[in-house]
Amino acid sequence: MRISKVTPLVLGTPWRNLTFLKVETDEGLTGVGEARVLNRTDAVLGYLKEAIPRYMLGSDPFQIERLVQRMFREDYGRAGEFIMTATGLVELACWDIVGKAQDLPVYRLLGGEVREQIKAYANGWYTVERTPGEFHEAAKTVLEKGYRALKFDPFGAG
Repeated sequence: MRISKVTPLVLGTPWRNLTFLKVETDEGLTGVGEARVLNRTDAVLGYLKEAIPRYMLGSDPFQIERLVQRMFREDYGRAGEFIMTATGLVELACWDIVGKAQDLPVYRLLGGEVREQIKAYANGWYTVERTPGEFHEAAKTVLEKGYRALKFDPFGAG
């Protein structure tokens, strides 16, 4: 099995971009990785434009550590935020492929389940008029969805 196609995708949100990497194999399996890097999306995409043909295409997606080490070491530069974000995208997408090929969830491949549930808080729910009454109504809607913790900034941008 070899990586035959790699497609970076960006989903813009009101306060940040989410970067996805779709990795396809010659055997029809597809893996997806996701990461975000604040205000540096174009830099990550620029690195991937050069890294995809150099490191990824034709590589074995099961050789994750080899692929990541090549990306990390063979450019002879300091692997900072952009390269580490890109390698994170690649690694996640390859683990997704390995999990699909083995018919196992990725957490089983990485050492097993640690907990059955993870608590989450709601964020970004408060795009309303900045009054106590509007916050209250918006918070009630979020609570009805099952959230028990809410994150917000009642005073605007820091």
